[in-house]
Amino acid sequence: MPNYASEIRMYLKQRPILLRYLKEGAINCSSLARDIAREIYGDKKAEVAVRAALLREAQRGGSYEKSEEAAVRVIRGSTLEVRTGLCVVLSKKPVNVPVVIISTSKSGIMSLVEEGYAGKIRECDKVIRNMDMIAICSGKNIENTPGVVSLILNTLAQEGINVPEITSCHYDTLLVVNSHDTQKVFGILREMIRGRN
Repeated sequence: MPNYASEIRMYLKQRPILLRYLKEGAINCSSLARDIAREIYGDKKAEVAVRAALLREAQRGGSYEKSEEAAVRVIRGSTLEVRTGLCVVLSKKPVNVPVVIISTSKSGIMSLVEEGYAGKIRECDKVIRNMDMIAICSGKNIENTPGVVSLILNTLAQEGINVPEITSCHYDTLLVVNSHDTQKVFGILREMIRGRN
C-alpha cells in the first residue's frame, strides 16, 4: 500500500510553486488531487487519500515555508541587468575569442560569447545563436539562503520557459535564455522583485 503522505510531500517538494499556490488557496485541492492520483497512481481510487495528504501539506508550516520566505526576500532585494546579442559555444577546448562567461565540466566547456565572434571560432561542437543573458544581482544574503535559484527557475518553468544555461558569480545569478524569451523572462523577474509574483 502506498505511503500517500510521504509520496505527496516529496511530489510537492519537487514542485514548490504548486505547494505555494496550495497554501495560498489559489488552486483547487480536489482537482489537483484528481490530477496527481492519475499521474502517480494511474487511477482515481487514490484521489481521496491524495486530497487528504494535500490538505495536510497545505496546513503544515515549518522550515520550508521559512526558507521560501527568505528566498523571496533575497529576490526582492535584487536588481536585473540584460545583455543581448550573445551565443553559446559548446566545445572540448577553450575558444579563441573573448568570452562573457565560461563554464567547464566533465563533458566540456560552455562559453558565452558575443554573436560577432561566432564566425571566428575554429573548433567547437555546437554554436547556439540568438541568446541573451539576464543577470539577477542579489545581495550578500544569497550566500546563506537556500532555494533562491530554485524559486526563480520553478517560476520560469511554470511559464513554460527553459533556461538553457545558468551560472553564478559572487552574488549574481546569470541566466542564459533564448532571445525570444528575454522580454517575458525579464517581466517575470521584475514582478518577482516587486513582490507581485
